[in-house]
Amino acid sequence: MKLDELFLLAKQGESENLEFKKTTGQRTAAAKTVCAFLNGHGGYVLFGVSDAGKISGQKISMARFRGTSRLPDFSDNRQYNGNAFPLLRRAESFLLDHVPIAGRVIPGKMIREDNPWYPPPATREALANAICHRDYSEPGGAVSLAMYDDRLEIINPDKFHFGITPDKLKGPHESKPWNPSIANAFYRAGVIER
Repeated sequence: MKLDELFLLAKQGESENLEFKKTTGQRTAAAKTVCAFLNGHGGYVLFGVSDAGKISGQKISMARFRGTSRLPDFSDNRQYNGNAFPLLRRAESFLLDHVPIAGRVIPGKMIREDNPWYPPPATREALANAICHRDYSEPGGAVSLAMYDDRLEIINPDKFHFGITPDKLKGPHESKPWNPSIANAFYRAGVIER
């Protein structure tokens, strides 16, 4: 299905053969709907569409600020739309362009050792988690990455789900992604672990 066809379906609203689900977290209800469609005349289930027919998209906003505060003075500012994998690659590329990399020559070795200020496996995990746990039914929101001289912030504009609190995140806790299909795709691609 082409993107313009998707927008047209969403604009028509829910009907006997069209149902909207805000997130992939509603896949059980969607499976029941699909079974009902199979017993009838067929139909579509669209994920990422609110009951009002608003399509949410995936977006990432990234900025490299000069200094230690969020001032209108930044050295780079980018926004991208797309699906999860290209957005993750764009964010990783942005980090590679802006993260300071310390290097040192080790006696007896032919190649210097480079160490990025922020370890790539940690930043990739944080970005992947922000993408997996975002509520895509809220239009206009975006995962954001803000880099300052003294810190890196990766922000998901959503609330905690399933009874998780910031304190619970500091210790062992059950992983329940808000978008299990995105999390499963990331897991199968080797981006995240279970």
